[in-house]
Amino acid sequence: MNNKIELGKHVKSRSLNAGSLPSMAGKQKSNSKFPGLLSAGCAIAAFSLLTASCSQENACPHFETSGEAVTAYREHLSDVQHAESMEWEKLAASVASWQELRDSVSAALQRDTLCRTHDYPEETFRAVHRSIAAEYERLALAKSRTYREVLCLKEQGTPAARREDLRLQSEKLQPFFASLDTIPLYKDTPEQALARYDRFLSATLEHGIADKGQFLDYLRNEDALFRSYLAHLPELAGTSMAGITDKTERCCLLAVQSAGKPSFAVGEAVRYLTMRTNRRLLQNAAACMEDIGCGRMKSPEQAQAYLWMLMQPLMGMDGNGMAMLSQEQKKTLYGLADNMPAAIDRLCDVLGYDKERLEEMPMLMLKIHLATL
Repeated sequence: MNNKIELGKHVKSRSLNAGSLPSMAGKQKSNSKFPGLLSAGCAIAAFSLLTASCSQENACPHFETSGEAVTAYREHLSDVQHAESMEWEKLAASVASWQELRDSVSAALQRDTLCRTHDYPEETFRAVHRSIAAEYERLALAKSRTYREVLCLKEQGTPAARREDLRLQSEKLQPFFASLDTIPLYKDTPEQALARYDRFLSATLEHGIADKGQFLDYLRNEDALFRSYLAHLPELAGTSMAGITDKTERCCLLAVQSAGKPSFAVGEAVRYLTMRTNRRLLQNAAACMEDIGCGRMKSPEQAQAYLWMLMQPLMGMDGNGMAMLSQEQKKTLYGLADNMPAAIDRLCDVLGYDKERLEEMPMLMLKIHLATL
């Protein structure tokens, strides 16, 4: 990429640590006037598929036949059906065991299907799987839950071996992301910040991303531009970001396409993009919290957009994504969860919403999470 941005005129970035989060936050509604905070959602989706396929490939073939595997899965269903209730920690541990069993059963089915092409054990597997998910939903939604409990189930409900593997992978990339915090922001007006951001994305699409070096340059420059945008978040509440969102999505696809060679594997590119998206989601939420706490709310439109941006880390990160967070990022994420009720109250006052409409959001998040396992 020949258009590397010169990081010249800058000012210091906002503090984004958990301790700086005031007690405020938001609702769930997308707003095209703000950047696609999940514009690298393709990376998260690809990462989830990648980790799922890897866990299946590496799962020990505990079962000799598909029949034996499905029987074990039915037994797990029976065990969960007989549970009237579970402590939250035990429920999370049971969900983690379920995922490990699912991977082993799936591996046995795939192996056996190659030998018995006219058997259809996967239909039975899918039916039992749906029933297990429904039972975990019953247990999880037996009473009202908090945003912190949602995160705990996502994190602790991910198999420990997978969490550790992802943590070790992310540690190798953490120095790069830590270095981004040393790059100060541009001294731009809100309009200049958006124009500079748009020019960079357009130039990236024109020139492409050829290798790992250019890929990292892209992430480095985009991060500085994005943080410069965040510094003007309150002033940009009424500005359409559809163009930047679209270009960012296309640039992320270019970034993945630059990989797939011995020196730069696709999996490594996807891990970079996953960590980039995690960082971005938390930066957005921290900026929103700071603005709400300092009274920088200018309109119901801004409040609605902030509500969505605050919900996104809690909704968008699964256990695999959380495993790749640094300790400081986890602290920020759990701090966000703890501050959500007070934040929702403040934003509902601006929006004129009935606060009870949003009290069930943790339950909805749990339902969605369990349905996608």
